[in-house]
Amino acid sequence: MPDHYGTLGVQRDASDAEIKAAFRRLASQNHPDRDGGDAERMQAINAAHACLGDPGRRQHYDRTGNDQCHSRRIDQQALQMVLSAFSAAIDAGVPRDLVGAVTTGVTNRRAEIEAQVAGLHRQVAKLQGKRDRVLAKVGANLYQQLVDGRLAQIDREVAECEDMLLIIDAGLTMLKNYESNDPAEDQILAAAQDRSVLHPFESFGGTAASSGWWR
Repeated sequence: MPDHYGTLGVQRDASDAEIKAAFRRLASQNHPDRDGGDAERMQAINAAHACLGDPGRRQHYDRTGNDQCHSRRIDQQALQMVLSAFSAAIDAGVPRDLVGAVTTGVTNRRAEIEAQVAGLHRQVAKLQGKRDRVLAKVGANLYQQLVDGRLAQIDREVAECEDMLLIIDAGLTMLKNYESNDPAEDQILAAAQDRSVLHPFESFGGTAASSGWWR
């Protein structure tokens, strides 16, 4: 089983704030879009934060040393995602390379979620820079409470995105076990000079990526 604490480089008694800080630092360093980024490493970082950032899952992990319940749920949701993607491809009338079309749609959705996560991290940085701009002379600092509430909401959104990335990665792994088997593919490719032939295939990625089949 993976060592989630080791992945994030924190002690087993690390606070929630320390875990979040370690995740943000490592995510910034290892994001695949950055020079020297590592997609596999990023996947492990997302998995570690998804586990340790959830009190119930962290407690179960600390007690048993595994996160298998979550892994089974991820696999089940990934299976449902792949089935839904194949169904969408059939309904869209993909004319060739159905597996490639599905893989492209799933990969495009992954890129959208990664962009969403990057935007959320930018929001966190801005809010953290504004947190100490208002001081309370006495009593609770309502301004800081407001900022902290927004930061907590963003953390929840990031956690949901991380979960979705894990599901997508599991689905992409499943899709590697499939390949298209279309005996008419050569004839279809020969007719591809007519843009109308490729149109359903080309539009599938965009249509599927915005239809919600991945949820």
